Amino acid sequence: TTRHAVRKKRSKTKLGGEGKWEYLVGDAPVHFNAEGSTIMESSSNPIFSRKDTDRHFQWRIRNLPYPSENYEISIDHSDNKIVVRTKNKKYYKRIEVPEMKMLDASLSEGALSWHHANNTLVVSHQKPREVLELELKDKTERKTMETRKDDGDVQCNQQ
Repeated sequence: TTRHAVRKKRSKTKLGGEGKWEYLVGDAPVHFNAEGSTIMESSSNPIFSRKDTDRHFQWRIRNLPYPSENYEISIDHSDNKIVVRTKNKKYYKRIEVPEMKMLDASLSEGALSWHHANNTLVVSHQKPREVLELELKDKTERKTMETRKDDGDVQCNQQ
């Protein structure tokens, strides 16, 4: 399929080494070792993840049990981030959109939408034309790339 299940990037550390993976789309794998760890994150904590559609940037926040009228979703134009907060001050999140930051484009209130159902808050922002064109270009570039059967088993000679 052409839909991204996971998109991640790795940047250099201050000393030039490889840093940790930053997950842009999808969830990081959860690792829990019952033998070595005695503390585990609560399963009732809110879980934030990004799942884009063809036309929208989309974020899902699971385990938010409050009624719909309790949520305030807005755009902070000074930081160009989406702000999710509850009126009862139990949840607060600032969402950055790396694609918009890369294109130096601003978020708009008219393109922002959200709904709440089954303890999940879904926040969507319509993708601007520039992002759609960039994704189409990437998609056609991936289709033209030559893949080989032994791509994953390449022999690396050490010096």
